[in-house]
Amino acid sequence: MEIRRKIYDELLNWKIRDQGSSALLIEGARRVGKSYIAEKFAEHEYKSHILIDFSKAVPDIRQLFETETEDLDTLFQALQAHYKVRLHPRKSCIILDTVMPQGTTDDQISGGGRTFRLYRNRISYIP
Repeated sequence: MEIRRKIYDELLNWKIRDQGSSALLIEGARRVGKSYIAEKFAEHEYKSHILIDFSKAVPDIRQLFETETEDLDTLFQALQAHYKVRLHPRKSCIILDTVMPQGTTDDQISGGGRTFRLYRNRISYIP
């Protein structure tokens, strides 16, 4: 339990410090609770959240991240409609889980002055 509390506290510190201005990368060994703690954190610390598990996502959702990355408003509207969750500016959390690029090269998501590079099983923010 102490480890989960420490991780949760680190997530809370990130939220307070960055105030929604950055993404957060959670990486680690498989099946240690990364997704679980991220979702519990989102449930308790945000007004709403969406969990997108790319290993289970329908093709339409995966396609959104390939075609709508220049217009984040359109991306967020489509996610709200699909998941039936209202997103609130700086008060909602989107968790991208099991992120895997198509092909052998790294993929990127760009928009709103931010670029996210997708790697096997992780996502990182590029300022």
